[in-house]
Amino acid sequence: MNRHRLLFLVFPLMAGWGSSAALRAGEPMQLATATSRSVPGSLEAASSRIPDEEAEKARRYLGYIKVRPEAEALHRAVKEGRTYTIDLLLKAGVSVDARDEKGRTPLMLAALNGATTLADHLVKKGAALDAVDPLGTTALMLAVENEDDRIARQLIAAGAALDLADQSGRRALHRAILQEHPEIEAALLNSGSKPIMPGESEAPLTLALRSGKRELIQPLLAHGAPPVDWQAETTALFWKAYAAQDDALQDLLQQSHAQPPVLAGSDQPLLAEAVLWRDPQLIGRLIEWGGDPETQLKIPASQRFIETTGQPDLKFYLEEEQGMNVLMLAAGLGCGEGVAALLKGGANPLARTDHYKMVALSFAGRTGTPECERLLLGLPVEPAHDEITIRISLKLQQATISQWGEIPIHTSISTGRDEFPTPLGRYVISDKHRVKVSSIYDVPMPFFMRLSGRDFGLHEGYVPGYAASHGCIRVPEEMAQKLFRMAKVGTYVTIDE
Repeated sequence: MNRHRLLFLVFPLMAGWGSSAALRAGEPMQLATATSRSVPGSLEAASSRIPDEEAEKARRYLGYIKVRPEAEALHRAVKEGRTYTIDLLLKAGVSVDARDEKGRTPLMLAALNGATTLADHLVKKGAALDAVDPLGTTALMLAVENEDDRIARQLIAAGAALDLADQSGRRALHRAILQEHPEIEAALLNSGSKPIMPGESEAPLTLALRSGKRELIQPLLAHGAPPVDWQAETTALFWKAYAAQDDALQDLLQQSHAQPPVLAGSDQPLLAEAVLWRDPQLIGRLIEWGGDPETQLKIPASQRFIETTGQPDLKFYLEEEQGMNVLMLAAGLGCGEGVAALLKGGANPLARTDHYKMVALSFAGRTGTPECERLLLGLPVEPAHDEITIRISLKLQQATISQWGEIPIHTSISTGRDEFPTPLGRYVISDKHRVKVSSIYDVPMPFFMRLSGRDFGLHEGYVPGYAASHGCIRVPEEMAQKLFRMAKVGTYVTIDE
């Protein structure tokens, strides 16, 4: 017969003796209730002695099972998951927050070991939720680092401090992101963890962006995380998303930053580069993200930027003309889609450069893109049915006015002579003046209709039957007046051989 069984067999005899000394010498812990009832005196006296007697009995029973009532035994019991032994040790006076050699409490050890039931038991026994080890680590941080969703949620529900930081400045939220555990991250944020704390050396959003995981970035933005600065990793991620046409990720990355990303090696704003790439989608997105549709270029531009335009006429302006903006650049490139995107975003087509006072229409006129000019004039690219079109033949010295459903009208004209040839191309009437005097030759040019903002146009004048002008297109008096009434700003004019 073993020792424990013998003790239970002799219990009736011991209870009858009434000797407290005998009880202290041999009773097991299970005798606590019987002993407390046998102690004479008032209820208050009995009550005041119960804790000491409980501790005494717990110590004696620990002795029977060869466990010393000390912190080391408690830590061992926690690691082995022996709840009953833990309770005995706590009754025997061992602190529920006793530290091991690494400065960790039993609750921390339970969190490290993933012991959900044991962690809950220790919390109920009064374990300090926010005790820290020498590195400033809490049980909640360890649970998160251990990717133990259940214990983390237990500690959060029990009221553990969410935003304590360890010596490295990292909180439980940082750990959830580093472990790429969006469920714990969301639980922390939903329970009140701050998306950023004053003076933090590294914002949680920066870590989430570095991971490139949308599921880690989105909860922080949803809880009001402020924008951060672009880092090399996140800039690379943006351009990777751009190359993959991943619009959703581009949007998410831009929401996370106050400014658009930079392009390595560029001296111009990203919006200017998007115009140079003739990418209307990126232009539109940059404006949606807060970009200024009238962003000015940095002048002088780099040689790389100038050469990439492929437009020799732009070289002078990109080198010297301050105040040139992205709309002017798009017009100068003949990029109709870019012009349309910028105008849709609110760009002002009447903005002028600093020195030569040029508008976007002036640049479009130099590239021979009347479609851009129509857009800049607020007109659709395709003319309406009631609009006329004008075709000039240098060889025939004749103009043909066509209108949908109408018989074409022909008239004789006089274009530029050999020394001052009328340039070929497709234009639009950019402005009309009933009375005009040439600023170069100081001669009247009634019913003047300028072409594409250039220094020539159609007007009333002498028509000898051959090319005789200084580059303009002279039209007989009556026809000039009629044409002036019929033509509108934006009317297409084609000049060919």
